[in-house]
Amino acid sequence: MILRSLSLKNFRKFKSAEIEFPDGIVGIIGLNGVGKSTIFEALAWALYGSIAARTSVSEIKRVGASPSESCKVELNFLFGGNDYRVVREVNSKSSNATLVVNGKTIANGSEGVNKYIEKLLGMDYKSFFTSVYAKQKELNVLSAMRPHERRPLILGMLGIDAVDDIIKNIRDDAKNKKNILDRLRIELLDENGKPKTEKLRREIEDLTKEKEKISEELHQIEEKLERKEKELLVLEKKRKEKKLRYEDISKSVEELERRKEKYLRKKNLEDEIEKIKKKIKERKDRLKVEREKAVKYEGIEEEIGKVEDKIKEISSKLDAIKKERNEKEAFKEYKRKEILEIEKRKKEIEKLGPDAKCPTCERVLKNHYYNILEKISKEIKKIEKESSVLSEQIKKIEEKQDIVEKELDALQKRNKYLSEERRELDKINATIRSLLEEIEEGEKSLVEKSRELEEIKDVSFEKNEYERKIREKNKVYEEYQLVLEEYNNKKDENNRLKLELERAKGNKKLLEQKIGSIKGQINDLERIKKRIGDETVDLEYLQLLVDIMSSFRTDLISRIRPMLSAYASEFFERLTDGKYKLIELDEDYNIKILDDGKTYGIKRFSGGEEDLANLCLRLAISEIVSERADRQFNFIILDEIFGSQDSIRRQNIIQALNALSSKFRQIFLITHIEDIKNFMENVIHVIENEDGTSYIKIE
Repeated sequence: MILRSLSLKNFRKFKSAEIEFPDGIVGIIGLNGVGKSTIFEALAWALYGSIAARTSVSEIKRVGASPSESCKVELNFLFGGNDYRVVREVNSKSSNATLVVNGKTIANGSEGVNKYIEKLLGMDYKSFFTSVYAKQKELNVLSAMRPHERRPLILGMLGIDAVDDIIKNIRDDAKNKKNILDRLRIELLDENGKPKTEKLRREIEDLTKEKEKISEELHQIEEKLERKEKELLVLEKKRKEKKLRYEDISKSVEELERRKEKYLRKKNLEDEIEKIKKKIKERKDRLKVEREKAVKYEGIEEEIGKVEDKIKEISSKLDAIKKERNEKEAFKEYKRKEILEIEKRKKEIEKLGPDAKCPTCERVLKNHYYNILEKISKEIKKIEKESSVLSEQIKKIEEKQDIVEKELDALQKRNKYLSEERRELDKINATIRSLLEEIEEGEKSLVEKSRELEEIKDVSFEKNEYERKIREKNKVYEEYQLVLEEYNNKKDENNRLKLELERAKGNKKLLEQKIGSIKGQINDLERIKKRIGDETVDLEYLQLLVDIMSSFRTDLISRIRPMLSAYASEFFERLTDGKYKLIELDEDYNIKILDDGKTYGIKRFSGGEEDLANLCLRLAISEIVSERADRQFNFIILDEIFGSQDSIRRQNIIQALNALSSKFRQIFLITHIEDIKNFMENVIHVIENEDGTSYIKIE
């Protein structure tokens, strides 16, 4: 597998990035946190989807990208002579993936692409990255771990722990099978520890005997019921005959009752007609009297009209007189006030005297004083005379008003009397109308009742015959009731027998159900016995499988350690240019190095040689994982493998890695050490912008 190119859009810190992967040793250089490892996380996500991301899918998209923008990764690689292109994209609503081989789309959708890639590469995500991705912390762990910790770590990286998981699962299955068998065996026994089947079979025998007893009872009830049914049929026939006889007599009685009813109706009609005739005569006699009363009131309406007109005339005349009187009295009052005013003025002048000035011309009055007083006196006398005339006129008006008021009072009394006479006439007329209505209603009723009487006038009724039929009806009814009572008693007895029959049948059916249920329990127990046999065989197979898998694990581990030693030795010989030819691993996977024909622990050697030995062991692990998948991966990713080594030791490691170019066509070194680029053919710089996004610069 050779990596060709990688395109990133809104993935983690990268807004947009394009990378063409060259061959040879390629440095991925940048400060910590700028996104160096993100490049290979994007590669993993393109191949395996969300399982390869270190966070949830929603957090993969670049912070700051708009909701409408998508997160997209496109990876191109060569594998098995074919050109592959994987495109994986996620947005706010959905996610999708596409796999194109040699220009032809062969898989769509995240799940489809994931399955195809896993089948193509022959391993899952964990195995793939164990084989191609080595981290500094893994190398440090391999060196610093205690023996009892190092061995399971290496076996886990090689996938041996999967065998342990299988063995554990098989043992769990065997344990579950054993628990099931224990429960099944308990189910076969009762509370006393005895087989349930024996007890159930005894119960069936007892229930079968009880069923036979009930069957005999059923037979006896059915015979008795058959006899009772025959007796009931005889009584039913007799009951029907009595009922028919009673119904016939009842019809005759009903006919007589109808005749009786008509006869009584005829008598009632005759009485009612006589009463109506008498009532009509009485009403006509009274009508004559009332009409005679009304004669003396003839012309009263005309007289009332004349009186009311005269009252209006006199009332108008009286109003005119009252008005004239009021006017005269008002004028007289005016004259009185005028005299008072003049007398007041006279007193004022008298008080001033003859030597006073005229209030008008301001000259001394002298002789004019007496002239003025005389003139005022004459004026007062004139007004008093006018006032006296007015008093005489008012007196005459009052006398005239008194005469008119008496005339009006007489007319009103006459009008009141005439109104009372008219009310009396109204009562007489109302009585006349009521009498006419009653006479009309009586004559109408007389016609109707006479017509009805005409229809039934020939109806006759024999009382003796009617009473004889009633006695006969009562007698037949008593006979019918006796037969009916006997019939109902027989019927109740039959119903009781039927209930007993149904109860017996129900008991029999219940026993049959119990027997069936017990037989079902026996069948269930037989099936449990069969299942115990099957589960026992399964348990034996599982126990055998545990032994086989345990032996396989022991054999696998015994062969892996020499294999790891061989691959690590090959890498170590190349990286040390033949200085050291052999790396051995003891049972705890401690590294031993052969030097001058003798093996020594790794702590005997320099720090650089120790780092190289651990790196070779890690590369050997990757090689074995790749071989087990039967796939060839021509690239390796080494993440921060230099640790705290000095420049010379870093240069030595890079020179040593050049010796692996025949084994790995692409070696990617991820590091934050800037000067390492001086020892590499190709460098990919990862640089962070001021806004927090990162970009790629290739040298």
